Amino acid sequence: MLGVLVPMELTIFDKLFWILWNLITSLKSLKSPWNVLSLYRALMKYGPLFTLSFLSIWFHWMHPSIQFVLCLCLYDGFLTMIDLNHLALLADLALSSKDRTNLNWYCSVFSGCGSLSVFLSHHFWDRDHMGSFHVFCTLLSAFSLVGFFVSSFLLKQHFSTTKVKIDIPQEKERSKHYFS
Repeated sequence: MLGVLVPMELTIFDKLFWILWNLITSLKSLKSPWNVLSLYRALMKYGPLFTLSFLSIWFHWMHPSIQFVLCLCLYDGFLTMIDLNHLALLADLALSSKDRTNLNWYCSVFSGCGSLSVFLSHHFWDRDHMGSFHVFCTLLSAFSLVGFFVSSFLLKQHFSTTKVKIDIPQEKERSKHYFS
């Protein structure tokens, strides 16, 4: 029953987070039409919580079944929040097709690099001696934490100093509203 219940719960949580986040951001957008800084702040807040939720599953601190469900819900919730903010940020920052292509290329490359950690983790996995795997997960979480801070800072710095190029006619009206 738990095996069926958890994926259903996670699907419901994804939809719930999406609805709540859209409601919150739409209410905020009434005050400020282009709220990119709130997306950066959200990435800076939920990124570290995401890495901590990943790390929390590997260390025993509660009854295993309760810890598993709690960590899984936290991990999925923070992953959803990061995805929502990341995709909204990409859509708001890249107004030209060339910028969108470049950002999507970087996202693909670094997603592929991040996936390599799964293959690397098999080297450290030993069911009888989990110490090396715990160290690997801790180092991976620390690396991810630093990556969230550095990439958010660099992305914010780059787009605050770069002139926005627009090549889609519908977007020109939007940019007049945002940048005036």
